[in-house]
Amino acid sequence: MQIFFHIGTRSGLSEGLRKLIIQNSALLEANGLRYFLEDEEKPLLRSIAKNAGSIEWEGLAPELAFSCSASQSRIFLDNQMFLGAPEHILGDQEFYPHASTRISNFASAFPSAKLNFILVAQPVHFLIEAVRHPGFRNSLTELGWEGAYELSWFRLLQRMIAVAPGAKFWLLDGRSLPIIVPQVLSLLAPATNLSSFEGRTDWLTRACHNAEISKAEFDTLSQKEKRIALLGPVLQRSKRELIHQLMWDSVMIELFDNNYSSDLKQAKNLPGVTVIE
Repeated sequence: MQIFFHIGTRSGLSEGLRKLIIQNSALLEANGLRYFLEDEEKPLLRSIAKNAGSIEWEGLAPELAFSCSASQSRIFLDNQMFLGAPEHILGDQEFYPHASTRISNFASAFPSAKLNFILVAQPVHFLIEAVRHPGFRNSLTELGWEGAYELSWFRLLQRMIAVAPGAKFWLLDGRSLPIIVPQVLSLLAPATNLSSFEGRTDWLTRACHNAEISKAEFDTLSQKEKRIALLGPVLQRSKRELIHQLMWDSVMIELFDNNYSSDLKQAKNLPGVTVIE
């Protein structure tokens, strides 16, 4: 059995990825990947959490129960708050302080499955704009800029790998998500022609529109230039959030960016981790 599990971070970007998967669920299913809606998978995840890694099969929908027990099945689960709700993203100066327990329980429930965890990461100052939840902002305010600077996606991955050493972790750079959609779709359905996917270019088209750059001009840019072009509006909004709500100096953005880039670089060397940026 092979399981792809989109575990967050809950934000507009992760929600966009979820919608794209739903839009193409029939195509993915035709290629052997069964997608389950959040309401269908909730009993499964509640059961795993409640019973520390064991599953109460009688509470599951028949199709999900069959897929979770069939050795040749390939399934896609999506729960962007699996690692923690927005108000619990931060704790003990770490991203998702309860991640180890939740990943461990899930891995224990499927000891023979090939697990693939998909996580969307972003720099701290982008999360302020992306998550847009008062509980997250309150946690960040309490942490302060020095504590926020110490937050690390690399350490989060280390903690999760320690409890699920056989799993694969796919870290998606949220700054590039509209650009890397084809790579994500290829991960889920490697034998499918990308032109078959509905809406695969819509996200990028909207991002270009918001950044006030034509698609033709965008296509001539390098990967780094494309990311910079799309980040302009988001960066301006995150700057306003930092200055007006958290009372942090905008100079912090460069520090957070450098720290995030270092995180991604280190993550590439972790066993079982693939960074898509």
